[in-house]
Amino acid sequence: MTEQARSSPERRLLVVAYHAPPGRAVGGMRWWGLSRHLALRGWRVHLITSQEGAAREEVPPGMTVEEVPPLATPDDAYRKFKRALRKRRGQGTGSSGSAPRKLDGPLDPEVGNGDLVAGPKQKKGTLRRLRRDLGGLLTFPDEGQGWILPASRAVRRALDQWAPSVMVSTGPPHSVHMAAAWGRRADRSVPWIVDFRDAWSDVARAHLDVRWAPMVFSRLEASVVGAADHTLTTTPELAGIYRRRFPGSLITFLPNGVDLAALPAVGDPGPRESSGSREFHVIHLGTLYHNRDPVPTVRGFGAFLRTLPEPERSRARLSFIGTVRESFRVRIEAVAREEGVHAHLEMPGPVPREEALQILSRASVSLVLAQDQETAVPAKIYEAAGLRIPALVVTESGSASAGAGRRLGARVHDPDDVQGMAEALEAAWSGEWTGVLPQGVSVDYRELSGDAEALLTRTASRR
Repeated sequence: MTEQARSSPERRLLVVAYHAPPGRAVGGMRWWGLSRHLALRGWRVHLITSQEGAAREEVPPGMTVEEVPPLATPDDAYRKFKRALRKRRGQGTGSSGSAPRKLDGPLDPEVGNGDLVAGPKQKKGTLRRLRRDLGGLLTFPDEGQGWILPASRAVRRALDQWAPSVMVSTGPPHSVHMAAAWGRRADRSVPWIVDFRDAWSDVARAHLDVRWAPMVFSRLEASVVGAADHTLTTTPELAGIYRRRFPGSLITFLPNGVDLAALPAVGDPGPRESSGSREFHVIHLGTLYHNRDPVPTVRGFGAFLRTLPEPERSRARLSFIGTVRESFRVRIEAVAREEGVHAHLEMPGPVPREEALQILSRASVSLVLAQDQETAVPAKIYEAAGLRIPALVVTESGSASAGAGRRLGARVHDPDDVQGMAEALEAAWSGEWTGVLPQGVSVDYRELSGDAEALLTRTASRR
């Protein structure tokens, strides 16, 4: 079987992706969408993923999905222990009837996944640094730590038995690349493309802030890029950074997109909520975390609202749909009261992805927060473009999100440009600004799969 597969003229692609549908992680949609359309172009595609239920998803003929469950990790055991400890303490507090003990320490981002740490004085200095370093070891290298070994075994089986023409690993989590490297044959007879949706070392250090992280992740990143036949990124900005970081390596970019067939039906791309009686709905869809500060946009919405005639203001609404960290929730509500827009604000919490896309498809403006993300581009920019919805992108002017937003016809404003945000919302209200893509621009994975096919074919032909 192996020899027959190796001599076959069929184009065969092996994809290693931690995330996939039906999971909610949008990162899983990139090579899932490309793979589906490559299969329709005549490729045989085998996708290895950790996502439970992925093998039951509908895929075209020629595409197969293999679910490989991750192993339990020391971090899993630690989390289970912490949950049991909290439960015991909670039961003890409840039985005594006393008020819970007040903790005045800071949030520890590495150990216990946000547990409060009591006694700030005793956690400072050497002891605190030691605890953070040890906590970092528990979560190293990332959320996919338990998948590295079983995924590498699955990669080796696929290479030996299925003989692909080319292999792609896509991250984050970037431990996926480690699994692909470990499973690869020593002769490197199958060309390997590493796909970075975010910069590995930069993002990893942001989420694992320990002393040894910069050196370790930089070396891991360099070893993977050095071993790969081709390095792929999602933005020209990240590709430029990697070319400077790894001179001599073959590095290109292929933008993200959306599978239009999986989106709600797109209607008339003309003015949505301009001057009629319908609601003008500004929506942020997704989790608020890291430095995605929503406060400037609340102020921008307030400035916009004050430009409307009093009778018209009741039609405007601002929604943050998804997980909102408590510290963000408190600030959003405080600023909304200060701006006089509290009655127009809602934060309903997370909803299933299919429902979220239905909500987004009816939005007047999609709000995209991408502050302090030099090289990453949130998927919401592409979803809004696919749904033909005006996207207001809040990010630094030189970021990858700013570049992607401008290419797709979005309005891009710096985080401190409150007046600019208000003017963008006015343009959407009046119908001056719509979500129509600029001529010649596409975000459909059906079309992007042609570029992916050309890249795969060139890479496979080099061997």
